[in-house]
Amino acid sequence: MNRIVLSVGLIAAVAAWGPARGAADELADVEKLVAEKNKEIRSARFKIKTVTEMVTEGFESRGQSEGHVEYVLKDGKWYSRAESKDRSEQKMGDQSNKMEGTSLSVCDGEFIWMMSDMNGQKSVTKSRATSDPIIVENPIGMMREQHNVKLLPEESVDGAACHVIEATPKDQGELAGRMVQYFRKADGFTVKVVSFSPDGKPMMTMNCTDIELNPKIDPSRFKFEPPAGVQVMDLTQQSAEPQSEPEQP
Repeated sequence: MNRIVLSVGLIAAVAAWGPARGAADELADVEKLVAEKNKEIRSARFKIKTVTEMVTEGFESRGQSEGHVEYVLKDGKWYSRAESKDRSEQKMGDQSNKMEGTSLSVCDGEFIWMMSDMNGQKSVTKSRATSDPIIVENPIGMMREQHNVKLLPEESVDGAACHVIEATPKDQGELAGRMVQYFRKADGFTVKVVSFSPDGKPMMTMNCTDIELNPKIDPSRFKFEPPAGVQVMDLTQQSAEPQSEPEQP
C-alpha cells in the first residue's frame, strides 16, 4: 500500500446517526457532519483487505493485499505504519507473471520509508513526508472538486448499517469510473470503498475491519531501520544514490 492514503477519503468519519431518516440524511448535511467528526480522530488501528481485478481484450490483472494500518496525529505531524501480504498475477496472451511478497510503509513524521519483498527481492525507498493529512477533514468536499457526488440508499457492511456516497468523475475520460464509499453509522468510519471501470465492473474493493478509533499506539511502531545489506534508494537527494551496498551473494 502506498502512503496510506487515506487522503483520497479512504478514512473519514461522520456523526452518529439515530434510527429515523430525515433532513440530516441530505448530502449537504452528511458532508458537514463528516468534516466536523474528522476533527475528532487523532489515531486509528484497523485491518485492511484490497482486491483488484482488471480484464480487457488480451490482458488480465488480478491482485489481493491483506494487512493492517496504524496512524497517529501528534504535535501537528502524522505518523503511520501499514504492513501487508500481497500477491498478483498478470496475463497477456500466453504470457503470465505472478508476484508474491510483503510490503511495509512507515511515516516517522519526517520521512516515509517503503520496503517491499517481492519474489525474494527486497528494496527500500526513502522520501520526505509531506504536510498532507492522512485524514482529509472534508472528504466529500474534496470529491466535489472533480466528481459529481450523491447520497445513495443506506446499506449494511458486515452487519453494520452504513451511509453510502457515490462519486462519478466530471471528466468522463477513457479510464474514468465511479467510486462508492461506505461510512459506518455507529462511528462514521469508512469501512468499504469500491472503484468501478467505465463499463461498470468492480476494479478495486477495499474493506476495513477490526477498527479501533483513537487508541494509544506505541511510538516505536513508527520507527524504521533499513535491514542490513538492503539497498536504500534515497529520494530525498537529487541524485537518489543508494545509501548502502546490496549484500553480496
